[in-house]
Amino acid sequence: MSEITIIIPIFNAEKTLEKCVFSIFDQTFKNYNVIFIDDGSTDKSSNIYLHFVENDKRFSVYFQENKGPSAARNLGLKMSLSPYVVFIDSDDYLNKNYLEYLYRGMVKNKSDLICSGYYEIDKNERQIAVNDYKMFSKVNITKEEFIRSLFKGTSGVLWTKMFKRKIIIENNITFDERVKMSEDLIFNLKYVMFCSKITILNNFLYYYNRFDANGISSNQNIDYLRYVNITNDVIEKTFLKFNITVLDIESIKYQRIWNLLKSIIFNSTLNELKILYSDKYINSNLQFLIANNKLDNLILKLFKKQKLNLLFLLIFPLKLKRYYK
Repeated sequence: MSEITIIIPIFNAEKTLEKCVFSIFDQTFKNYNVIFIDDGSTDKSSNIYLHFVENDKRFSVYFQENKGPSAARNLGLKMSLSPYVVFIDSDDYLNKNYLEYLYRGMVKNKSDLICSGYYEIDKNERQIAVNDYKMFSKVNITKEEFIRSLFKGTSGVLWTKMFKRKIIIENNITFDERVKMSEDLIFNLKYVMFCSKITILNNFLYYYNRFDANGISSNQNIDYLRYVNITNDVIEKTFLKFNITVLDIESIKYQRIWNLLKSIIFNSTLNELKILYSDKYINSNLQFLIANNKLDNLILKLFKKQKLNLLFLLIFPLKLKRYYK
């Protein structure tokens, strides 16, 4: 039996999957197995993963109709047998020492969870080093410290982490398939409640691909706001279930709404801003939203006062600056 199971959901990933899988194949740590979950792909992704499945017994594939990444990861967990589990997105790739450093750090420190830094690859193929745990000057952190970090930056993601399968299985920790946003954050939040020791590596081992990150499209505005509402509800129930008191759940909920609303505002036309403002869900939460800096505060103030023409004039040059950056 392998020491590590790697779970990779796949949906129409033919453009990026080969680089992802070759970065796994080149790992210095070889005692792993890979579970591909084809989530109803209609492109040529199968040409890539079947090459590995047919030529290397460490690689296997399972199929499901398109149900989303949460269902795919749940199936991967069901099929896994290794003591340790890592999740990789099909459009990302790894440093050759990724598995070795995580595994050695996990075993050496007798940890239940280990995390590392990563490189963000932007549209110009620049590598930007990111360490969401730089606030900590120590190798091992407490459960409470980790929970605080979950709601900052990208600490809530699955990648750059290694998990113990025993903790997942014994505590019936699964991905909530109803949740379409931040399902990985919720999984991490539930998982950490059963951790005694958490280790942070000061290494940048994962390459997060933002090539296809086009932001939130205007026709998804309302759907995404509904998703954040569902996600907030699940997060609140998790806080209550485990009696989490290190953070204020109300502040977290409204901060998440504002973060999403800001992103939608930034990607909206003037007409879309008007539709956005008239949405009942947004209006019911507007009075509770608070921005964290001068620009965000101005954007929120103009939106609250329905100064939408002025708001659009403000964000338009910012859009151009971001586009040509």
